[in-house]
Amino acid sequence: GNYGINRKNLSIDAIRKYEGRKWNDFDYYCRTYLGLITSGVERAVLTGATKITVDEWKKAEGNLLYSLDFGDTAPNALTLNKIDEDEKRWYSLELHYKPDKEEPLLKALERLKVSKRIPIIPDRAGANEIAELRRAGYNVIAVKKIHATNMKAIKDLRQYELYFCGENLWNEYLGWRYDENKTGEILQDEVPRKGNDHLMDTLKYAMVGKRFAVNAFDLEIVV
Repeated sequence: GNYGINRKNLSIDAIRKYEGRKWNDFDYYCRTYLGLITSGVERAVLTGATKITVDEWKKAEGNLLYSLDFGDTAPNALTLNKIDEDEKRWYSLELHYKPDKEEPLLKALERLKVSKRIPIIPDRAGANEIAELRRAGYNVIAVKKIHATNMKAIKDLRQYELYFCGENLWNEYLGWRYDENKTGEILQDEVPRKGNDHLMDTLKYAMVGKRFAVNAFDLEIVV
């Protein structure tokens, strides 16, 4: 069934709220209000991505933006994103996925020859790490990591054709699922389950900060 069965008992405001989801998050509208998807895909945060090679990523067009999720015992996760706004295509390349104890972040950025011209977008909660990167000359623009911002970033990512390069990135994408209650129902506010999601977090930060992406096609990117 769907909410339409009980439509005559709903207020105008409620109906507008439900129908409004059709235009700003069609995937949610189909799953939650129409009950159309029952195969399990509704638990996936993102769907429809394509796995690509490094060569395919290099050939893709789009403005460039690094995004970073800080780790300690968990890995520092770094992606380089190409964002093609005209074609609504998003290409993410996994660059780094190691905790500090295995390779300090600054050393990793030096090894990878991370450009200081291309902005790096992390979560602003890592104040000490951000200050260290800025002292080293990196162009760091931190963004907020709050629930409303995260939800909007996920919704916005769904509007793009997604292309992912990197084994950890691909595995996180496949395993990124919404949290559930004890009966297996997706939580109402659709919070992604925490765990192996460090590279997925970088995509959210990149989406929030995508206006800072730069045209840097004259740079030689080391991958």
